[in-house]
Amino acid sequence: MCLTNTWGTMSDKTGVLREMRRLAPKPHTRLLSVYSEASVPSRREWYSRLGHAVLEETREYLETEGGFRSEHFSEARLRSLVGDSTIRPLTDIAYVVTVLSQRHA
Repeated sequence: MCLTNTWGTMSDKTGVLREMRRLAPKPHTRLLSVYSEASVPSRREWYSRLGHAVLEETREYLETEGGFRSEHFSEARLRSLVGDSTIRPLTDIAYVVTVLSQRHA
């Protein structure tokens, strides 16, 4: 499992997903929780409270001073990365993903 947007901070998402599939080869056993695009205002506030100014904001990530990069995902972008999956809102700022098949690497 990659929870609390851990996967959204990894540079080799495809490689991590491939390793998750290798370690838990049955469908429906891998879960990801990632920030949605709606999380940006809340995350800007959280990072500010922690003393980390957001220096760059794009359609896919926020980057703070010090180089912390935290990604957010649209449902379409998630589907393009994880393939056959169930994507559900976890809260108003996140998605939870259950990968259904092994075909997409």
